[in-house]
Amino acid sequence: MQEEKERAVVRLLRDAGCTQEAAEQCLRLQAAGEVQAVCRLLARQRMGLLESLHAQQKQLERLDFVIFMFRKKGRFDPEA
Repeated sequence: MQEEKERAVVRLLRDAGCTQEAAEQCLRLQAAGEVQAVCRLLARQRMGLLESLHAQQKQLERLDFVIFMFRKKGRFDPEA
């Protein structure tokens, strides 16, 4: 039963973007009663995901601008 719960936690963390190693480390820290360490590790993982999200958002904004220019002028001129 405990092994099933651990697999479910690892699966949840993996689905949330954690590496296998980070997920297993969370389990070890939890088993050792290191709740604050688990929270710090997950906060770092969250920060990494957020940074990736922001980078992708910038890419989308640039692509949207290029699409806008093509629709408005029929071409894209980076010099304009």
